[in-house]
Amino acid sequence: SIVGQGNIGTLVKSEAEAASKDASEEKTVCGLLTCLNLRQFAAQSWPKTILEALAAKAQGQGNGEAATKLKSYIKPTEGVEVGLVFSERFVNLPPQLIPPLHKALVEDIDWSFKTPECPDDERPF
Repeated sequence: SIVGQGNIGTLVKSEAEAASKDASEEKTVCGLLTCLNLRQFAAQSWPKTILEALAAKAQGQGNGEAATKLKSYIKPTEGVEVGLVFSERFVNLPPQLIPPLHKALVEDIDWSFKTPECPDDERPF
């Protein structure tokens, strides 16, 4: 799902070594930040698996209050979109990159609402 979603999110890749001028050489992904809409990917298995794991984790927190709140946030509601943010990076990736990545994520979501080039199945997010 992350790989197939090209309009929202950012990959941080390493620069190819100067000694290697081969443009076909693959770059190393050092980090990513994206958001996946639960409704958009509801037909796939991963949303249910992740939400079940989150609910199980939340059940042991705050006398079950966290689980109740989580369920209220993620239940399907007309006119409300819920997305899961996925963020991963190498430990030594400069932390100064984090704010621009988050800003870019918000801009990507805004763009997907407004641009006619965005596919219809991704537009509601």
